[in-house]
Amino acid sequence: MLLCALVVALSLGADPAPVGGGPAWQPPSAPAPAEYQLRNWQWRDGELQSDMPADPDPALPPPAGATSNTRAPAHYEETAAYYDPFSRQLAYGNAGYQPYRLGWYFADEMVSVPTSAVRDVSGSFQDLQYNAWARYARLVGSRHLFAWTGAWNTSWWTGPSGVALPPGADQLVSDVQVSSLHSGAWNWQAGITPQINADFRRSLDHNAYMVDGRFAVLYQASPTVRVAGGCAYWNRVHGILIPYGGLIWAPDSRWEFRMFFPQSRISRYYGKVADKDVWTYASAGYQVQAWQVSIQDTPSAKTRMQMSDLQFMLGTSASAGKWTAFAEGGLISDRRVLFRSHAPTFNINDNALMRIGLLY
Repeated sequence: MLLCALVVALSLGADPAPVGGGPAWQPPSAPAPAEYQLRNWQWRDGELQSDMPADPDPALPPPAGATSNTRAPAHYEETAAYYDPFSRQLAYGNAGYQPYRLGWYFADEMVSVPTSAVRDVSGSFQDLQYNAWARYARLVGSRHLFAWTGAWNTSWWTGPSGVALPPGADQLVSDVQVSSLHSGAWNWQAGITPQINADFRRSLDHNAYMVDGRFAVLYQASPTVRVAGGCAYWNRVHGILIPYGGLIWAPDSRWEFRMFFPQSRISRYYGKVADKDVWTYASAGYQVQAWQVSIQDTPSAKTRMQMSDLQFMLGTSASAGKWTAFAEGGLISDRRVLFRSHAPTFNINDNALMRIGLLY
């Protein structure tokens, strides 16, 4: 029912935008309207370059300042056929193809969850976050794409009084991903994510070091449908093995249905507003995070803490060149905190969640 409500909201226009690319491939029917005519161009290192190693299709006029004979630099081969269904890359430029952005790519965001009552222990809990990541992506040969993402996520906590948590913790993440770029229907993606997550108040031990991994096979079922299936391993208080995949349906140049686990999103291109490309979106996601924490009222207590939740969000993004700003709000639900030792499990009541950010 929630998904149906989100789809209805989107279709009425007061709707949400992506935390990832726009429609993944060109629709098979009717020529796109003029507002989509730049689909074969993208921003690279601050300069609009052709995506195509050969001359662009004359039906797709180049942007101002470019010529129909512009060719991509040798180190920027074709990436229009590549699309990462799990990426947090937001839509940028005009609708239509959303090629993977090569080179450096950065993001900063703030997240706020107001004070919430907790259950099973006394008190309340508040969470404020600043998250930042930098990604470097490049082609390896002509059939593989390599991407490294480094992230530094900081959480500031208040409460609960029934558990003496530290005032916050940090996550230092290094993610490596390799993906195939074969021209056929089948491709694959694999990644590994070592990380150090802790409050850094005491010396680190095995509770602070974690390694996640994932693998998925992608199949282009039709010009508008791509399917992915695989699994992911999350190293938390206990090891968690989850299905990793779903499908993307991009029926036209305005809509994208990214129905995946653990993160799903329905996106719609709203149009131009003050020369900015505006997207709206609805999303739903499941996440589990963990840190080494020091329980403050127990001198020798170092343990691993795990926090899981569900998030249901509505948002919008606006893009101009390589810059994308986004804002979203919604509900964070089913929050559960558990420990390996030294502290009792507790649950946090549902509350609003707000997130704003910038990608560039």
